[in-house]
Amino acid sequence: MGERRTFDPPWSVTDNGSAWIVKDANGVKIGWFYYRDPPTQAMPDALTREEAYAMAANFARLPHLLGKA
Repeated sequence: MGERRTFDPPWSVTDNGSAWIVKDANGVKIGWFYYRDPPTQAMPDALTREEAYAMAANFARLPHLLGKA
């Protein structure tokens, strides 16, 4: 088995124009939350920019919520 990876807090959220990206303290990308604003007819169930941000921001809080921050 390989070495256990850690993703050091704090985690941050940045926007690349089509997704909110969650990165750890070392800049490792650990989560992508894609959005379409506004959702298109081809993807009517796509997340809006605000919905995707809410999910990314909550994901970025995990180290704090788990007491690892």
